[in-house]
Amino acid sequence: MSNNIKLGEQKKIIWFVDEMEDERKTYKRALSKIFPEFDVFSIEPYRDTSEYNTLLVKNPNTVAFILDQRLKNYGMANYLGIELAGYLRQTNEKLPIYILTGISLNDDENNEFGAQEDAVEDIIKKEDLRDPKGHKSKILRKRLLRRINIFEEVKQDQERKFNELLTKNLKGKLSKEELQEFEKLQLNRSANIVVSELNLLKKLEEASDVYRQYIDKLPK
Repeated sequence: MSNNIKLGEQKKIIWFVDEMEDERKTYKRALSKIFPEFDVFSIEPYRDTSEYNTLLVKNPNTVAFILDQRLKNYGMANYLGIELAGYLRQTNEKLPIYILTGISLNDDENNEFGAQEDAVEDIIKKEDLRDPKGHKSKILRKRLLRRINIFEEVKQDQERKFNELLTKNLKGKLSKEELQEFEKLQLNRSANIVVSELNLLKKLEEASDVYRQYIDKLPK
């Protein structure tokens, strides 16, 4: 599958995941109107949930995920939206995650969410997005913005804490608990650097291939 996205330079990112192309277009349009200050990108689900780790690391501007519930109805995914939410929650405890569904939330017999429902901030009904300027869309906007603001504050606190612990570490004054926290924060930062370097290496290899093809075509 291909999820080639041209990213904005500065805007924060909301990811919308849905297996149906027409649904991706419809709700990307609605979400973009509700949240004009963000880049809303719609992607089809990956085959394996672990691939979302790379997506998160490559896109540190990510501030929220909105997931269709029935991701495995079509396409390659073998997991539901709520199952993906549970995986993402293990990866990042603070990341705002929402489920978008057309399922009746009052029908216990068709309840697909089960014990994993607490992995998401809220379950959004598709009908609530039909009017991006309507009352329910305005409520969604306010709630999600509050969650995103909290998430951003947590990230800023983590950055400040890392710098504080880095300074203490250089002076050799870290306690055992502080050292563990520092190593955890350092691991997260290192992951971003590694992926960035891999992306750069890939671009250099592609440029080298183009150059070699050009050389091969020159008269000998």
